[in-house]
Amino acid sequence: MLFLGLYGFVLALRNLSKRADFTAQWIPVVLVFGIFITSFGSAYYHYALENQTHVWDRLPMTLMFMPVFSLLIYDLLSQDGLNGLF
Repeated sequence: MLFLGLYGFVLALRNLSKRADFTAQWIPVVLVFGIFITSFGSAYYHYALENQTHVWDRLPMTLMFMPVFSLLIYDLLSQDGLNGLF
């Protein structure tokens, strides 16, 4: 996950200008940041298996899920997506 997050940062920042809307440009960056910090949260949880550390495993994952849904909704409701639907 660590290397996937780093590689995602490179791709997300390289392709930052390909989306016209400012918000849509930064959604992939938040997604790969969530992937990156999930590696640390998961490592901490598996190092010290306790109920208290489980939240540090799940919290970064929630940061990953929201950008995925946001990108899906944005692409569905964007002008290009609406022209394809109607």
